[in-house]
Amino acid sequence: MKQMLCFILLVSLVRKTSETPARQFIVWDVGQGAWSTFVEAKNCWHIDMGGTKFNFISDLRTLCQRKLNVVYLTHFDSDHINLLNRARSALPQICLVNATLPKLSARKRRWLSSLPVCPSFRTSPVLIAYKTDYISQNDSNMYVVDNSILVTGDASKKLEQKILTQSHLEKIEFFVLGHHGSRTSSSEKLLDKLPNLHAGLASCEKRKYGHPHKEVERRLRARHVPLLTTELFGRITMERTRP
Repeated sequence: MKQMLCFILLVSLVRKTSETPARQFIVWDVGQGAWSTFVEAKNCWHIDMGGTKFNFISDLRTLCQRKLNVVYLTHFDSDHINLLNRARSALPQICLVNATLPKLSARKRRWLSSLPVCPSFRTSPVLIAYKTDYISQNDSNMYVVDNSILVTGDASKKLEQKILTQSHLEKIEFFVLGHHGSRTSSSEKLLDKLPNLHAGLASCEKRKYGHPHKEVERRLRARHVPLLTTELFGRITMERTRP
């Protein structure tokens, strides 16, 4: 079953359509960094905006320029936030969900101040699975998107334990691997709590940074879970057909 689902997903990566689907989840090819987007009819919901390249700007504008763009951040490493300024210039209607801020450099504060703070939303497809206080290194907010996609930022194995008892993990179908596929994240314990996982996704550059790590690849392979990386496939897009 997982092999069939993987095939359907791979086909969706290359299939050309005349109309843009109303709802889709995208892991952008930012090189080594993190930027994913859940696209709906009126809003684009982004998690992180960082990376080493931004050559997808025309596609981003096509999908999101005329919509409200809401930005959630997992944490404040440069490769998760350094494209905020460029996003601001590309997306006129954009705002940042208010977050607890650790001590930051002046440059990072400028990146964050380029976006206005969002008003409160009655509903959002992005749910906070865990909100951190950024005391330790690799502390990250963790999110569940559309009740089926898990995004953990650079959360460590220790931090991942904070969400292991949450019942919605059983519904997770796609997992954006922690820390770009580093072996410090995406633990055995967390993967064991994702019984319906169809694919692991990673925004990474293996040749330069070694991500995803061979140990993480082994963990997924042992569970018969396919791994898709932006380095191999470019932008990864999943159309969401559920109501």
